[in-house]
Amino acid sequence: MKLAIIVSMAALFVLTLSFSAPARGNNNEIIKWIQPPDMRTGFDQQSQWDMTDGEPDVIKADDWICPDGLPVTDIHWWGSYFANEQFEPDAFFINVYANDPRALIGPEDDMPGTWLWGVLADFPGTSETFYGIDSVGEAVYEYSIYLPEGWEFDQDQGVKYWLSIVASTPDQGSTPIWGWHTGFEPVGLYGLSSAVTGKVLMGDDWARGNPDEWAHEDYNFAFALTTVPEPGTIALIGGGILALLGLRRRK
Repeated sequence: MKLAIIVSMAALFVLTLSFSAPARGNNNEIIKWIQPPDMRTGFDQQSQWDMTDGEPDVIKADDWICPDGLPVTDIHWWGSYFANEQFEPDAFFINVYANDPRALIGPEDDMPGTWLWGVLADFPGTSETFYGIDSVGEAVYEYSIYLPEGWEFDQDQGVKYWLSIVASTPDQGSTPIWGWHTGFEPVGLYGLSSAVTGKVLMGDDWARGNPDEWAHEDYNFAFALTTVPEPGTIALIGGGILALLGLRRRK
């Protein structure tokens, strides 16, 4: 049974926000979705863009399914610097897309669809914490931002969305490379797709992907979405996760 993808017209009206804020880092966070980094066989994949050069640089996106209908209040992801050539990106573009279902092919071939929401997280306000060394000897970092009240990403239970993380970097000859680290897809969840590679729309100023340029890869990315729920909603989250885990892939 396929998940219904229902996005109202009201959901398409979203505000684009720029902020600089530390990670929330308190004990009230509840994990809504997590794909942890693969430190044994994983690697980074370039996902960065220079808005000043007009080139359609390579960007990445990966999907998730909302288990509970509660808003995303914190976003965490893992990444590394190619050959450990560390630098400071100007910021991170974080965009969310609706799902573009490929009904005649199957959910594994879905693509990012309509852009729904985005934030620009200045690097000085993005938490960057050393996480570990991966299999190729690169240092992996965990990044996190929190979304202040009124800036959360609201979502619908059981709906599939796409997350894109793109470093904003100046193109100065041999620009160092930041990469989003690959991770583990939750096993057995129905309707998930592999990550996709895309290119920024020409003339865009928010690192949004060209809908005609997305192409599937053979990996997924490491990220986690958390929420700070109102009292009494923790059971709702648990029930939503259990319901999703009960959905199995069918041939």
